[in-house]
Amino acid sequence: LDDLVGFFVNTLVLRADLTGDPTFTEVLDRVRAFDLAAYAHQDLPFERLVDALAPARAQDHHPLFQTMMVLQNQADTVLGLDGLTVTGQPVRTGISKFDLTFTFTETRDEAGRPTGLDGNLEFSTDLFDPATAHALAARLTRLLASLAADPDGRVRTAAFLDAAERAELDRAAPGPVRPVHARTAPEAFRAQAARTPGRIAVRAGSRQLTFAELDARSDDLAHHLHDRGVGRGDLVALAAEGTADRVVAMLAVAKAGAACLPVDLDYPEARVTHMLDDARPALFLVHDAA
Repeated sequence: LDDLVGFFVNTLVLRADLTGDPTFTEVLDRVRAFDLAAYAHQDLPFERLVDALAPARAQDHHPLFQTMMVLQNQADTVLGLDGLTVTGQPVRTGISKFDLTFTFTETRDEAGRPTGLDGNLEFSTDLFDPATAHALAARLTRLLASLAADPDGRVRTAAFLDAAERAELDRAAPGPVRPVHARTAPEAFRAQAARTPGRIAVRAGSRQLTFAELDARSDDLAHHLHDRGVGRGDLVALAAEGTADRVVAMLAVAKAGAACLPVDLDYPEARVTHMLDDARPALFLVHDAA
């Protein structure tokens, strides 16, 4: 390390467990146990952790985590130079390394005893505007105050809204209660088909399908997919020419409980091969309208 210039800091990926409706005290105990276990292996380079876990890579976010927290708990150091007054100045690069970075610095009295924390929030302007970031910081402050005031209370009940925000919710809350039954997209389509079986659902040039026809054809294909072993959680690649056939196929895949990966066969062969190798669909459904 003699020829290297610091800064030597390793990143620890920490996870909080909020299952079971815990109190704040219970969360603190869980966080402490998890963090101590992480510190026991803190010498493992972050790059090796990423390589071992091999998370899905994307250019729009950092792998494994998107929120960084930094705690500066060392005593302040003063640089003394004869004839000069030296003060520290923050370095503002204008670049956010993560979606959100919270930096907390311990404040101390003249005797060196901790008196509190100063906080700083760095945020990505691609994701947050200044008003949203300020509101987030304010809510975090209120949340911490609420938890500290009642450490044995349930975390889910902690207050983080200010008076104006609560008043806005109170104004919006009154009104009739209309129950909304949760249902899947295929269930919602079947309900619509039952209400309007003869209405046109798909129109593509001179070809058209009623709701009843679309429901029946997609049912037939969904049963065929099921017979081929396609089920919930599977991925089906789809290359279908013609709008009507494509809609039938996509609805059938949804009815089978699978997800759809549209594939354009006009793509270069290498591109199609890469898509299929990367997605590894359970089935490749191809239909030529001709």
